[in-house]
Amino acid sequence: MGWSVYILGVPAWSIIFIGNHSWIAASLEVACLPTMCLGLYNVVKSASKPNKTLVRVVTCLTYSFLFSGVSYSLYDFGGIQEFSQLLELIIVFSFFVGGDLLAKENINGWIFFMLMITSTSILMLIQHKPLLVLQQLTSLCFVIYGFIFALRESRVKCRNMGRVEV
Repeated sequence: MGWSVYILGVPAWSIIFIGNHSWIAASLEVACLPTMCLGLYNVVKSASKPNKTLVRVVTCLTYSFLFSGVSYSLYDFGGIQEFSQLLELIIVFSFFVGGDLLAKENINGWIFFMLMITSTSILMLIQHKPLLVLQQLTSLCFVIYGFIFALRESRVKCRNMGRVEV
């Protein structure tokens, strides 16, 4: 269900980002689409191991979209000239670092997701999109909840590791 919901949101967010010349954020949104489709495919097929060729194609597409977005932003603005571009770079960085850490079961990934959502909120604020700011702040609440839950689970796991069951 999660894969489908993300995929459904891509067109709307892409249009919003492109309409505001947020090329880097738009490229991240589009770049994640092949990965989400692969995730959905794996769930539908109940694949325990993803197809290596498909993973390579998805990885190439992802980085191609990101490279295109960053390059076009640099071209369009004549380099990194705007605060919005800095926010977009923070969004991309925190998305990839956060996702990587969470994939490795490191709860600090949640902190990077908080940074990503906060940066997106600020970007929406400076682009005069108050409803999207509220949407991002709602998302932030879910991420904070996820972080608190993961922190509690981590502490319980640490306590239980110190005990020896007889």
